[in-house]
Amino acid sequence: MNNKNLTFQFKLLVFLLIFWGSIPLAQGQRFSLAACVEYARENNQSLLLKHLEEELSHLGERESKAFMVPELYASGNMEHYWRIPVLAVPGEIVGQPGEVLPVRFGTPWMGEAGFQASWNILDPGAMNRVKLAKLTSSAKAHEREVVESSLVKHVHIAYRALILQEESLENLANAEAYYSEIHRSLGQLLEKGRIDQITLNQSEVILGKYREKLANRKWDKEMAENDLKFWMGFPLDQPLYIESSEIETLPEMAAEGDFPGFAHQQAMTLLRKEEYQGTRNSWLPVLRLRAAYNQMYFGESLRIGAGENWLPVGFMGLQVQFPLFSMGKHFHEPTRKKMEWKRQELAKEEFLAKENHGLQEVKARVEQARTSLATAERELALAEENVRLSRLQLEKERLDVASFRQVQIDMMEALEHYLQRKLDYHIQTVEMAYLSGQF
Repeated sequence: MNNKNLTFQFKLLVFLLIFWGSIPLAQGQRFSLAACVEYARENNQSLLLKHLEEELSHLGERESKAFMVPELYASGNMEHYWRIPVLAVPGEIVGQPGEVLPVRFGTPWMGEAGFQASWNILDPGAMNRVKLAKLTSSAKAHEREVVESSLVKHVHIAYRALILQEESLENLANAEAYYSEIHRSLGQLLEKGRIDQITLNQSEVILGKYREKLANRKWDKEMAENDLKFWMGFPLDQPLYIESSEIETLPEMAAEGDFPGFAHQQAMTLLRKEEYQGTRNSWLPVLRLRAAYNQMYFGESLRIGAGENWLPVGFMGLQVQFPLFSMGKHFHEPTRKKMEWKRQELAKEEFLAKENHGLQEVKARVEQARTSLATAERELALAEENVRLSRLQLEKERLDVASFRQVQIDMMEALEHYLQRKLDYHIQTVEMAYLSGQF
């Protein structure tokens, strides 16, 4: 009995050690910004889709080259003619001029089996398709880079937003706790007859507003966390822990670099140009090498194993195909391809114009956000000082009710304003880094 108890206790101890030991592993795994970005690169569905499209384009490139390799076929057939074909021949062949003689060709059983090979020695169209496949693969790679850069930008913004929401939640919780103490002090003053019930009721309203804003901030934090999970490709039903450290401030000046997406625009322009130039190949000949070796069967009955019924046939030769006229390929298609090429060139110029305009706007918004953040920081410092001074007035029982109420309202507004200005500043600096090609 004692041995059974010891065995049960030992198993229970092992289970508890494993259970409690596994919790820190899950809860202790905290993501830094770099870890969030790396996780997103590996798990974001949109980026994974672009990786798959890029891989498919590489397969298309190899497939286009494979069509330039010689092709080999095997074929066979066996047919039974219950009425042998008859061909009418002139009688001059057998010395009966002026007459037409019916002659049977073949046997009741006829068939063939063999191999055929072909190789396009000269095929301008095939070579053009190889170039197009290579350019398409390059365009898909640049398209994937655009999606990846955009993803990194959104992860940066979502990560910063979550950090700021946590910071704002902590500040608001401290302000709510601080005001709760003030509210209790007001209750004591009411008991002493120093204030009236109206003042305490107004204080209750202010405390309710603090608690309402605190609840809303918790909801905002959850939304910010879900936003970061979405961009990372992290399961929405699992908790995400991030490193609550100081947010890295990106440089406010635009660095030298290409706009995200410019390489993709260039690749698409080259692709459209090659498509237009490839239409000239529709006028060029195709030179093909063809060869075959077949065994043909003739017999009165089906005797496949009889060697005397099989006759070998083989050939090798060149085939040249000259395109002479095609209204679609020679005239309409080149015109359409040329217009698509010109349209893509205009799209590239439009892209550069828009991005340059956007960069100038972001530069101005960064400066504006920096100034607004400095103002919000000053407002918050003054609001905190006013709250402290009003607390001193309360302790000395020299309370100005109207001024006291306005001080608390100013404090709540200052906290909200500071959060919005700081978040806007980080969004603009991230956008600046994105447009400068830093991601």
